[in-house]
Amino acid sequence: MVKIKDQQRQFGDCQYDWSNWKLAADGTRSTQRLCRHQIEEIVAVSCSVLKITNNEDGQWLKWRNPRQGEDLMVATLCSALVVQP
Repeated sequence: MVKIKDQQRQFGDCQYDWSNWKLAADGTRSTQRLCRHQIEEIVAVSCSVLKITNNEDGQWLKWRNPRQGEDLMVATLCSALVVQP
């Protein structure tokens, strides 16, 4: 399904828990990240539309385009996907 290596990866101001991406039934992937403000949060990526969202206080925010740093993370994650027949 997905070939993902390394424990932590840095993109922009955030460090992502790269080895613990979780796949949801709708095809989105989520993991934890720690940004410069030192608050850990959950981030989700939709590779089908190249959008990102994060969870604040137990609620998912609206999908949005990745910001600087996040764009490289999304590209790295989504380009690593291996489609299985």
